[in-house]
Amino acid sequence: MHLSIYLLPIAGLIIGLLISFMGGGGGIFYVGMLTGLFAIPMDQAVSISLATIIPTTLAASISHYKAGNVKLKVGILLIASGMAGVIAGSYLVAIIPMKVLKIIFGIFLLVMGAGMVIFKGKNVRKKYYPKKDRWKN
Repeated sequence: MHLSIYLLPIAGLIIGLLISFMGGGGGIFYVGMLTGLFAIPMDQAVSISLATIIPTTLAASISHYKAGNVKLKVGILLIASGMAGVIAGSYLVAIIPMKVLKIIFGIFLLVMGAGMVIFKGKNVRKKYYPKKDRWKN
């Protein structure tokens, strides 16, 4: 069963809420939703996801920055390395077979989900950085 394209705005609203709650650009949600519910091919879903991430992430980032939740040093480090990864990934997505991309995406989701379950409720930050917050702005 594939959903009507007219339901995309509702799906976008739900993903926007998830992005704001959990952080990130929402690529996991967008790609999964577009391929699974709307039958959009994965290579197209990835491209659509990338295009939608810019405004949604910017809006969420501004809100979180105003709330004092943004660690600028961490953000700058991730932006620099993330840009290199995005450039490499955009070339790789064109040459890796779609079946392999889906397997990689599925494994990534499983690993991330397992990490969230395993570390649920545990204060990892205190364990690794007990005395000083080295990520302060």
